Amino acid sequence: MIGIKCGDDMEYVEIDGHKLHQFRAGDEKNLKLVFMSGSGTISPVYDFKILYEKLVSDFRIIVIEKFGYGCSDLNCGHYIHYYESERISREIRAFVNQAIG
Repeated sequence: MIGIKCGDDMEYVEIDGHKLHQFRAGDEKNLKLVFMSGSGTISPVYDFKILYEKLVSDFRIIVIEKFGYGCSDLNCGHYIHYYESERISREIRAFVNQAIG
C-alpha cells in the first residue's frame, strides 16, 4: 500500500490465526468511540483521521481495520468464498471481546 508501512510495531488482535489491525488514540479513561468502515475504503485509519482528530480530546478512539483493509491481514480465506454477514459479526464480536473488553 502506498504511503503506509504496516509492521509488527502496530497494534493487532489475533482472530482465527490472522491479524486484525487496530488504531488507538486518546486517554484510556475516556468513553470509547469505535470507528469501523463499510466496504470500499482502503485504510479506515486514514479515512477517519479528519473526524477522530476533532474528537480525540473527549474520547478514547479505536479504529478497526477489518480483514482485507489497511494493515489487517488480507489472505484469510474469506475472499475465496462469499464473505457472509455471520462471519463479519463473529469477527467484530471477537475483536470487541479481546481488545475492548
